[in-house]
Amino acid sequence: MLFWNNPSPIYDATYIFKVYPRKKTDSVNYYTTFFWGNNGTFRWDGGQGNTYYGAHPYPVPPPSGAGQWEISVYRQDKVTGTEVKWGRWYTQAFRAWRESRSVTYHEFYYDLPDMSKVLRYTVSDHNWGNKNPPTPAIVMGQAPDLCGPPPGNCGQSWGGFPNWEEFNGVIRGIQIYSGLLSLSDIQSELNSPKSTKAGQNLIWYLNLDPRPSDVTDNKGIGSPHNPSWDGTTALEWSSQASVPSAPPASADGGGSCFIATAAFGSSLAIEVSIIREFRDNYLMTNFLGQALISIYTAISPPIAHFIAEHDSIRAIVRVTLYPIVGLCYLVISTPDWIPFLFFNLLLVGVCTAWGVSYPARFRGQPGHKGEEPVKKAKPFG
Repeated sequence: MLFWNNPSPIYDATYIFKVYPRKKTDSVNYYTTFFWGNNGTFRWDGGQGNTYYGAHPYPVPPPSGAGQWEISVYRQDKVTGTEVKWGRWYTQAFRAWRESRSVTYHEFYYDLPDMSKVLRYTVSDHNWGNKNPPTPAIVMGQAPDLCGPPPGNCGQSWGGFPNWEEFNGVIRGIQIYSGLLSLSDIQSELNSPKSTKAGQNLIWYLNLDPRPSDVTDNKGIGSPHNPSWDGTTALEWSSQASVPSAPPASADGGGSCFIATAAFGSSLAIEVSIIREFRDNYLMTNFLGQALISIYTAISPPIAHFIAEHDSIRAIVRVTLYPIVGLCYLVISTPDWIPFLFFNLLLVGVCTAWGVSYPARFRGQPGHKGEEPVKKAKPFG
């Protein structure tokens, strides 16, 4: 695993990372993307866990079920209710902050830039997170060893499970901030680390392509926070591993939804997510749709730039886009066969209308089947 002893405080904090999960089919199917917690036994506080959080796939039902995205905190495992879509890249972010001595908030955005895909958990307990564990650490890729950091090696995770609950897949793009970033800051930092004032002030660790040979903190400002390795080294973190290429970051962060992103102010806006989902599922799947998207991508950036600079124009464009967003939502939220039937009925209607009007357009023209040529009247006399 990758781990930092003496980590940044548990509250407030923001984590950004990219993961490519693969499905486990063993008798114990726990994963670890990341934890802030004790680098040793989980039950360090009177036989219970305390002062920790994490986010990863979680087996439902445990320990052998299929993984669902979860937020792990306060001895609870809150899940999405649906199985992870394996074998694809996810861009994710986790935010944790303290409102008061007894209230802490936790958010896990598990499929950015869609901000509607989020798990939240609020703790209202003055005993929660009020003291550090014996060996506080941030860990990624594997859970802490039950016996603690090196040289401890029990061969079990901090919860007593074999193989350290290792993540099955790839982890990249690690960005850790020692404070709370806004959602718009998160999107900007995803596209360009340290591009926001908050990002510059709070960046704690940065390595967009971590490997066993290089986990150096590359943020380039402030004190470096270089992690260490422990346990088994996942082969897919190594330079020699066969790793699927990560999707390139979009310049606008909205997957080329330039105008919608400009109008609604963020590629994380739910309206932009709806349009993007419609595009991916109904336009990118056919030749005509792909051609339309290519034309749109070529001409829309300067238009979007103009919209973004004029608040009054943004408001007008938003109003114009709402009916389109509503139609897209109607299509993507109905069973697959309904849009298929709708578009086919529309096509039949167009063809029928054309067929009915065809004879009328040619009525009276010589040589047209079903119509006699118009005879000229003979002159009198």
